[in-house]
Formats: sequence, C-alpha cells, structure tokens
Amino acid sequence: MRAGLSDASGIIGSGRFPLGLYIGRGDSAIEIISDPALSGPYRANLITPLKYLIKGTQTKNIVNNMLAFSAGDMKPLIDKTIEEAAGKLPKVSETWAGTETQEIKPTAIQNIVPGFILFAMFFIVIPLAASIISEKNEGAFQRLRTLPVGFGVVLGAKVLVYFIVCLVQFLLMMLVGLWVFPDFLGLPQLQVGNNVAAILFATAAASLAAIGFGILVGSASGTMAQASLFGSVMVVLLGVISGTFLPVHVMPKLIQGLSLISPMRWGIDNYLDVFIRGGGILTILPRSLLLFAFFIFAMISSIYIFAVRKA
Repeated sequence: MRAGLSDASGIIGSGRFPLGLYIGRGDSAIEIISDPALSGPYRANLITPLKYLIKGTQTKNIVNNMLAFSAGDMKPLIDKTIEEAAGKLPKVSETWAGTETQEIKPTAIQNIVPGFILFAMFFIVIPLAASIISEKNEGAFQRLRTLPVGFGVVLGAKVLVYFIVCLVQFLLMMLVGLWVFPDFLGLPQLQVGNNVAAILFATAAASLAAIGFGILVGSASGTMAQASLFGSVMVVLLGVISGTFLPVHVMPKLIQGLSLISPMRWGIDNYLDVFIRGGGILTILPRSLLLFAFFIFAMISSIYIFAVRKA
C-alpha cells in the first residue's frame, strides 16, 4: 500500500497534478495528497469540499447497507449499528507530496520570496539599460572601442558587475524571508532545505537571464525614457503573469499558458522546486537551460543591435 502512495506522491510532487486522492486496498486508508507549491487558501478550497464529499459518501453507504435490515421496528438497532460503523470508518488524512526524507513544510512565505527574488532581479533593467544608453549617447562607448579589447569584453564587464548586484539582491531577499518576516511580522520563517548547490545554480541562471534582458532593452532603446518605460512595464507584466503577486495556479488558463514563455516564470518555478518540492540541480536543469539560452539570445541580439546597427 505504501508503494502505491509513494508513487502517487511522486507524480503530484513533480507538479503534474495539483491534487490526488489515494484509497488503500479495501478502503483501509484514504489520503488526500496535494502539491506543496499550492497556496494555502487555494489548497483549502480544493481539499475542504473533497473531505465533505468523502464523508458524505461513506455515511450514505452505511445508511444504504442498514436499510436492508430495517424490517419492523429496528430503529434502535440501526442507530447503534450506524454509530459503530461510523467509528470504524478510515480516517481521511491530508499530506503534502514529497520524498519520505523531505522535512520542509510549505508556507506562504516559500511562494512569496521566490517571486520577489525574480522581480527584483529583472528590475535591474532600468539602471542597466540607462548605463548602456548613457555610454552610447555620450561617446563613452566609442572611446571604449579604441581600446585593444573586443566588444564582448566590454559587455562581459557589465555582465560581471550586474551579476554581483543580482547576487546581493538575492541575499537581501533571503534575509527578509529568514529574519524580517518571522522576527518583525510574525510570519513563518522561510525554509530552503540543504541543497545549496541547486539554490546557487537557480540564482545564477535567473541572474544571467535578467542581465540579458536589461542589456537587450538598453541596446534597442534610443533614449532613457524609452528604456525606463518599456523595461518597467514589461517587468511588471511578466511579474503579474509569472506568479510574483499571485500564484500561477489560481490564474485563468490563458494566463497560465502565456506565463510558460516568461523567463521570470522559469526562475520562480526553479526556486519553488528547490524550496518546496526538495528538488536538486537535475530537477531544475531544463528551466535553467532555458534561462541560459535566453541570456545567450539576448547577448547575441544586443551585439548585433548595439555594435553593428548603432555604432
């Protein structure tokens, strides 16, 4: 029985299904299994009616079985039998999908913090784009081109600097989840597990994608006003559809589909897999490769736009 439960937990814990119902052999056990990434209110709205439905079905079966023996004045016997049968019903329990060794219990904080980590990272589009436009319009870029270094080295220096900025933003948001929320707001503490390598890998992929987006916007924009307006609007829109302010699973199906092409969604899902589902580098590798691919695409496009068309 536990093997079947473990299989069901693994499927749901992978994010393929939000909820599952496991019924043991001979109705010996009933467990409602939910994806740990589900937000609390949404999860409760799914599970509470399901519990009432199970209990109602169980009671109905008891009554139907007893009606077969209701000839004559058998009400006292029926009542006693129903009471005894109800006491023998299997308890409907509730669990989170995950591995047997996983000790992290999902909280709202573990859904909130990843969203705002990505939101903060992608908002570097404004200062990053501004620095590129300033260099382009004030002639600093032309002076840099006179140095015996390639254009890739110039952009690479920006990537390195802003990569450090993204790491600082990540650390600050982690501190907020670990100390500010529990100590000053009385909220649960952020639980991140022990897979430091997976967390760093997810952070590196998200940081590079955010930097690539900022460089691309700065290369394609002619003025700081254009870059600031377009960059800020795009970051807010991506944040809305990617789960920064509201979990993706409570959004309309159309928005959920659109969010799948958002690099911010890929980064948030990576953190959710590590923080809540107990995943490792292999778990987040597909979306991380997409983030790295987005960074490479943005850099190649920026080199073409900035170095060839604008220089």
